[in-house]
Amino acid sequence: KVQKEWENSYKGLHGKQKIEMAYNIALANEMNNKIKNAQKWVETTISLASKKAKYKVLLDQANIYSEILKRRANDYIRLNMQMKAHDNN
Repeated sequence: KVQKEWENSYKGLHGKQKIEMAYNIALANEMNNKIKNAQKWVETTISLASKKAKYKVLLDQANIYSEILKRRANDYIRLNMQMKAHDNN
């Protein structure tokens, strides 16, 4: 419910607040195990933060978080493959 409120609030925000809200929505998606949605929101964060040099710290954080999400997505794929292999034995 809070996440939906954040998504609605996001639309009316600008600048740093919009970037931070996109990042928070990415975190909320990850916490709800919606990794693909989290990746979309962190890409939005990167896109917004890359527009101005003054957002470099936010951009750096978002890039690091993007790499973490990619690893999580790959780990999830590997885990599913291992579970399927285990079920077949």
